[in-house]
Amino acid sequence: MALHADTDHPAIPLIVLGMAAGGAAIIYDKLKQLPDTGDGTELAIIFLSSLILLPAFGYRANLENYPLDTPAWSLMFELLANMAYSIFIKYLSIRLLGLIVGICAFAMIYLSFLHNGVGFGPLRPEFFSGLVRVFFSFGFGVLIFRITDFRMVSRLPKISGIALTGILILSFIPWAMPFGWIYDIGCLFIVYPLIIICGATDTLPQRYVSLALLAGRLSYPLYILHVPVVVQHFGRFNGTSCLRLYGAIFLAMAIAVMIAWIVLKFYDEPIRLKLRGLFA
Repeated sequence: MALHADTDHPAIPLIVLGMAAGGAAIIYDKLKQLPDTGDGTELAIIFLSSLILLPAFGYRANLENYPLDTPAWSLMFELLANMAYSIFIKYLSIRLLGLIVGICAFAMIYLSFLHNGVGFGPLRPEFFSGLVRVFFSFGFGVLIFRITDFRMVSRLPKISGIALTGILILSFIPWAMPFGWIYDIGCLFIVYPLIIICGATDTLPQRYVSLALLAGRLSYPLYILHVPVVVQHFGRFNGTSCLRLYGAIFLAMAIAVMIAWIVLKFYDEPIRLKLRGLFA
């Protein structure tokens, strides 16, 4: 089962809600953008398979592994990565783990060159490419944790949290260039690991702790629900001006954050609290 970020209990409530929201979005649009999706029976099968994170390989008119809620593709691969960690990765020596991560790194460079970026994984033809993407990131994270001397890093000059945030935001800009894959690889191999290491060795000022905790709690519902919200919102802005489009982006994100908070407070956390009691 997929695990929630801060507990040992299943995140099934959010998965159910995310798939239901995606299915509702398709029904609401009356399948206008997907005219060959088939009947309601197929949609019901896709919904049920998505609840246990099985890809919708039989979905005729869409190449996505999880057409009801795209982010579920990474949840499935993260589940496999966690299972692999429990079974054998945590027992590997640093040298062998480094060798595996190195092989995955070369595979990432090759795949990034083919796709001109690292945004592969959600589509059916990219299934095994997505597996490489997730296992490289997961394995690299484990390797960083095992080889980094955090006591030594903590003595290095501190980097401003604002500077780290700015660097992170810049890395999300979709640079449209022929060699964009090199930029993505640089972020993946250098920028993000440094941000993680610096963040792990720094101490957050007390006045920001509650905000950081809230952001962490919101991250999972926001991740799994943002696609149905954004897709429905942006469908009404096709062909509009650039200014209106950017306004739509900010509005969609604000709506997504608001919905994520409502879901967190009145759906996700209450249900997980009950599940915690049942499985304690």
